[in-house]
Order: sequence, then structure tokens, then C-alpha cells
Amino acid sequence: QHLSIGFSGAGSVTSDVPGVACTTTCDTVWDGGSLVGLTANGVTGQSRFIGWRGSCKGRLMCVLTLDEARAVTAVFGPVTINVRVTTRHRSIS
Repeated sequence: QHLSIGFSGAGSVTSDVPGVACTTTCDTVWDGGSLVGLTANGVTGQSRFIGWRGSCKGRLMCVLTLDEARAVTAVFGPVTINVRVTTRHRSIS
């Protein structure tokens, strides 16, 4: 069965069995019924894994039974997000 892995942002996706080691969109073909676990990692110091979209959801390992064609997207974001905080001082008499 066909497995398509897409990316939103920079990172990598690997599988728990030989067959997937992608840093950009990739496609693989597996025997029907194969069980594949996918792990996503950001680029050290540059990005972090946010979560899965498509056939997997959430932030944990993506585990798929390839009983039909599947498509997942690994979403990555910045390591840090700049936040600006403004406070107002008020006098109390």
C-alpha cells in the first residue's frame, strides 16, 4: 500500500522499521497490512515537532496499519516564539 508523508516546516520523519527516512515530502510502498510507526523530529535549535495531520493526529508516534493508501503531514514550528508583554501601572490611594 502507498504511504505519502508531507511536511509543513523543517524536520525529519523516520520509521520504526526500515523504509522511511525523509526530510522532504516522500512516498513509499508497503505490503498490504504492514504496521508502520513514524517518528517526527525538528531540526536541532531551529524547529520543533508540533503534530500530525491526515491519517494520524496528535504529537505522539504515528502508528499506521497500511490496509489502504495513507497520507500524513508532519507539522513543524519554531523552537521559540517571541512574546511581547506590556503592563500598566495604576496608582492606588
